Amino acid sequence: MVTFVERLVSNTVLKPKKKLLPIAQNLRRTTKPGGETGLKGDAFVNAEQMPEITIEGKKVPLNEVVCLTLGEQLDIDTIRQLVLKEAGVDSSDAAADHLQSDIVSIVGDECLLIPRIGYELMVLLNGSVVGWGHPKVSEKQILEDPLVEHLKRGTGFELSEPYETIESDELDYVELNEVPKLSSSSSSSYLQGEVFVVQGIDTTQRNLDKAAFAMGFSRSTRLAILENALDKHLQSTRANSERMSRGMKIDTNEGELLRLTGRLFLLRGKLNLYSELIEVPDLYWTEPTLEVIYEDVSKILDISTRISILNRKLDYATDEQRAFLGVLNEKKGTRLEWIIIILITVEVGFEILRMVKPETQNHDILEAKLKEAL
Repeated sequence: MVTFVERLVSNTVLKPKKKLLPIAQNLRRTTKPGGETGLKGDAFVNAEQMPEITIEGKKVPLNEVVCLTLGEQLDIDTIRQLVLKEAGVDSSDAAADHLQSDIVSIVGDECLLIPRIGYELMVLLNGSVVGWGHPKVSEKQILEDPLVEHLKRGTGFELSEPYETIESDELDYVELNEVPKLSSSSSSSYLQGEVFVVQGIDTTQRNLDKAAFAMGFSRSTRLAILENALDKHLQSTRANSERMSRGMKIDTNEGELLRLTGRLFLLRGKLNLYSELIEVPDLYWTEPTLEVIYEDVSKILDISTRISILNRKLDYATDEQRAFLGVLNEKKGTRLEWIIIILITVEVGFEILRMVKPETQNHDILEAKLKEAL
């Protein structure tokens, strides 16, 4: 029986799983209708016929990069120790540092780089994993990676708040082992249209460039999680909106409406407060070249526009919930008014009885006295 350790170290054969977690359709494709990728100038590629692009007169193979978001956060320190342990390497042994770096290396403060056969796996602190293909890598391949399978099972504490649905996205990239003489981008990597160009002779800097790209890339899938959650919420409340438009009563109780309102506040918090979705991570403020990569990939994925649209949708959804709660409060107020009216009516009835009863008693006494006189 093949153990987890053997699969982690070798990773040579990927067996198809009988059942995978549901994956949403890709958010965007690099290839446009007609085979174009949206590259500017002399960079052009037909993904089906010619998997390469021309950069400054030189043809370079086109590689695939895939991003998947698994949950809210990943503990990269624990994952690093897990990978080393399963590979039979003592993480506390300083003499084995060179061996550790061959198995897993830390890039910056928020990323792990794990070499695989046919691709590289980046594990990000924000709950995402990114596969860098050589030249190709698929969602299925990343999902069947032994480490990713372990994280999805949730048997440890490496992944917090795993998502039921995994979001994925794909882009293309190329790697240059040197800086082209005609390059206007100095020694840093850059984006050419929608293709990420990794260049330079310093391996450490190249990995940092990849990490900056991966962090910006993961914003797309993390944002898609929130977009889908809000869409599901709006679909669940649409029936009430339609009933209100026809003058009918809504069929949701106050407890359910309060739960939905709390979910909206949580979504807004995840977007604007509890994560770095709307701001640049601290690391990239001190590294101008990394900040440029992070912002450029965010720009081609329309992150700012999508955040703005999502916030406007959240505003609408919040107003909708307020309207529903207003209807329920009005219904409760009307019910209370009727209770008060009924109580007042009962009290008036008792007062009438008190007024009528003495007159009846006086009439009986007078009648008795007349009978005695006669």
